[in-house]
Amino acid sequence: MTSPRPGTKAHAVRLADAETSLMARHRELAHITAALIDKEAEVEAQTARIQTLEVDLAEARQALGRAQGIVDYNLAELQSIRSSTSWRLMAPIRKLGRLFGR
Repeated sequence: MTSPRPGTKAHAVRLADAETSLMARHRELAHITAALIDKEAEVEAQTARIQTLEVDLAEARQALGRAQGIVDYNLAELQSIRSSTSWRLMAPIRKLGRLFGR
């Protein structure tokens, strides 16, 4: 099959078809490019959000560590009080106080 000669009607039709196809591909490429730009912006926004959340998480972990330290300290103090001689000696008096409603 030979190509139509330049200047013929068949050649003009093929050229018009090729131009139409090329324009359609160009529109499709523009659409895909715009979608890609949108997705890249979305990825950047999500990356920034992840970084913010990672900072928040690190701060929350630090606060949790400080709170756990306070809890541990208070539990140790309570254990120290409860194991002290004065606490054990006063146990019967505390029981009487609960019994008689103070």
